[in-house]
Amino acid sequence: MYLATYAQRLLCVFGLGMMLSACGGTTEEPATPTYTEVYAQMKSACGSCHATGGVAAKKFVVDSASSANTYTSIKAANLITTADASPLIVVGKGGMYTPAAGGAMMTHPKNLTDSMATSWAAWITAGAAQN
Repeated sequence: MYLATYAQRLLCVFGLGMMLSACGGTTEEPATPTYTEVYAQMKSACGSCHATGGVAAKKFVVDSASSANTYTSIKAANLITTADASPLIVVGKGGMYTPAAGGAMMTHPKNLTDSMATSWAAWITAGAAQN
C-alpha cells in the first residue's frame, strides 16, 4: 500500500513537472501595432472632437479621409514624444492640457482605454512609423 501511494505521488510530481515545462516556453512579445491600427483607434477615440471643424481641431485634426494628414497633424503638434510622456497618450487618458485658444489648464476627457494607451505607447516606442 505504501509503495502504491509513493508511486502515485511520484507520478503526480513527474506529471506536474511535465506540464510546467510545457507551459514555460518562451513568451512572445505582442506584435507592435502599425500606424494604420493606431489611426483607426484614434478616429474612434478622438475623431468626434478633433475633426475638421470640431471643437478641438485647433490643436490637431483626425482627418477621417486621410491617415497621412492625421499623421502630419499629430507630428506638427509635437504630440509624439517618448511613450511614457507623449501628450497624445497622457492627455487622451484624462491629463491636463492648455486650450488652443489659451487660458487656464483643463482636464481632458478620458477617451483612451488602457489597451489603446498600451498599443499607442508600443507604436511610439517602436519609432512611430507612418508605414
